Amino acid sequence: MNGKTFTINDIQHLRNLSGVYMLYDGNEIVYIGVSRNVYQRILEHCTENKKIFSSIKAITNSNYLLVELLEVLLISKNKTRYNKLRVDNFFSFYNSIPSTLNENAPAYNEVIEILNVPITKLDKMELI
Repeated sequence: MNGKTFTINDIQHLRNLSGVYMLYDGNEIVYIGVSRNVYQRILEHCTENKKIFSSIKAITNSNYLLVELLEVLLISKNKTRYNKLRVDNFFSFYNSIPSTLNENAPAYNEVIEILNVPITKLDKMELI
């Protein structure tokens, strides 16, 4: 993990936790991802050496659909170096989810409530 400001031990607590994670290069968010095992996915990023990053923030939640929506929401609000997905309007995206999926989706207001909280104050979000 050359150039990283964290060690494998620093991310152990993310093992087997689902969530959204952000890779940072300095103060810049360079990538936003989602995983059912944040620890494993971060290790994969470290060994792939395809993305330059030095630190990580993660938001964990057991509701995987919520974290997937949160990932899209965060990508729509941040221009990142490595993300290919571009969503200009999260509300339009959310409303385009087929109704069969939408029944199981967290309420739009629940997702937006997360958006209205400054990113640095989100629950269970940690800078590694």
